[in-house]
Amino acid sequence: MSETNLHEIKEDFDKIEAKYRDIAGILLGVFEDKIGIKNIGYARIVYRIKTWESFAEKIRRKNYENPFQDTPDICGFRIILRNSVDLNKVVQVVETIVR
Repeated sequence: MSETNLHEIKEDFDKIEAKYRDIAGILLGVFEDKIGIKNIGYARIVYRIKTWESFAEKIRRKNYENPFQDTPDICGFRIILRNSVDLNKVVQVVETIVR
């Protein structure tokens, strides 16, 4: 991948990063609401947006031709439970949200 292409990809990444943050913030609220309604005891829900440095390293390493389509983990969530008893309930909640 040329530096010119990488520069163009960086410009696109900068444009969509804010959108990912907005969407992640909305999803965080939805997860908290839906899990709270089910009375599931969770310790916390966190998300992360892949940094430009991490994104660039991955597309170089994997030689992605379509980096935004090929990268499956630009945004990720982690739901931390107090115990595993509620795991299946959380899976059901997540499946209803992401479908």
